[in-house]
Amino acid sequence: MSRTVLLIGVLIAGTGMTVFAGDYLKPPGPPGSEASRMRTLNEIEPATPIHSLPFVITNSGKYVVVEDLHGTNGQDGIVVQADNVTIDLNGFTLVGGTGSGDAIDITGKRQSIAVLNGVVRDWGRYGVYAIDAFYLSVVGITSISNGWGGTGSCPGIGLGKNSEVRDCISNGSKMAGISVKDSSVVRNCKTGGNGHRGIDAQNGSSVIGCSSYDNASDGIAAYHGTTVTRCTAYDNAFRGIFLLDGCTVTDCTAYGNTNVGFYVGAGVTITGCSASRNGAHGIYGGGGCIISDCTAYKNAGSGIRVTYDAYVKGNTASSNDGAGIEVAGYRNRIEHNHAASNDIGIDVNYGQNIIVRNTTANSTTREYDIASGNLMGVTRTSLTGADTWDNFDLD
Repeated sequence: MSRTVLLIGVLIAGTGMTVFAGDYLKPPGPPGSEASRMRTLNEIEPATPIHSLPFVITNSGKYVVVEDLHGTNGQDGIVVQADNVTIDLNGFTLVGGTGSGDAIDITGKRQSIAVLNGVVRDWGRYGVYAIDAFYLSVVGITSISNGWGGTGSCPGIGLGKNSEVRDCISNGSKMAGISVKDSSVVRNCKTGGNGHRGIDAQNGSSVIGCSSYDNASDGIAAYHGTTVTRCTAYDNAFRGIFLLDGCTVTDCTAYGNTNVGFYVGAGVTITGCSASRNGAHGIYGGGGCIISDCTAYKNAGSGIRVTYDAYVKGNTASSNDGAGIEVAGYRNRIEHNHAASNDIGIDVNYGQNIIVRNTTANSTTREYDIASGNLMGVTRTSLTGADTWDNFDLD
């Protein structure tokens, strides 16, 4: 016998214990006994099931929809009258119907509400209504054909201040697809076929990674001080992306919209964006805006149009029916742009502007149409004797 086995035997004998290999694998009790039963999901994270509508929530906590549910004539679906509530649709659908109200109605100045994972469709008013609440989160919700039975503005998803809408779809609403108040975030959402704007984001909000298609008004509208990043507005019946003063727009696309691709207010910065085949100007910039490193292609108006105090730098404007770059005001700086195959390359209609370091080519009418009273570098067709401020005509 080895020394190891002998030592184990001595230890067992010394303690008076009898050990069998099977003891290590023995369950704590027979199957189904309290000792062996695993905890349920409700024990891990307690939740109240929702089996029917209407359903009124008056206490904080988590609530889970457990089947597809249908609304009632004259009633909202789920009404929230408490703070700190999570509603998980659990992949199911809340269906409205004739005379129904809001699918989910968060009343008054509630806060810390989350609505998750499901579909709300065919409600007479809002899909999710929470315009007076704040600190809300709506994630993974699909809103379809809501608002058609109500009067006034009934977006598919309408939230109050400091809210987040993420990974949602809003299609076919009577008014806006998604509407949020100040300091909110709309991220990775898709809107289409809505009766007004696709996305409407009020002051100081962020719209990130969204697409907005075939809406009856603007694809995306952002109010003062909002940031719009990596978004696409396509084939909307009015403007692609509409921005009020002090906004920032980066890496966005406006394509095939009926009116202007990007229509922006004063003090807006537009960088790295593309405006193509829109029914009016590609980019229309307000006072004091910066437009840089953008492309404007085959728009029915000018590729880029600015009014006053703007800086237009490093852009490419080609094949537009108007000018590649049009200046319709004073004190603008037009520098280092390329305009090719437009009606007019660079068109400056007022004085007190500076036009330097640009290139034009293949314009239908003329390369440069510059009013008197402007500062402009010499226009050259050769590099011979060129100065750093000169403009060039490549024809």
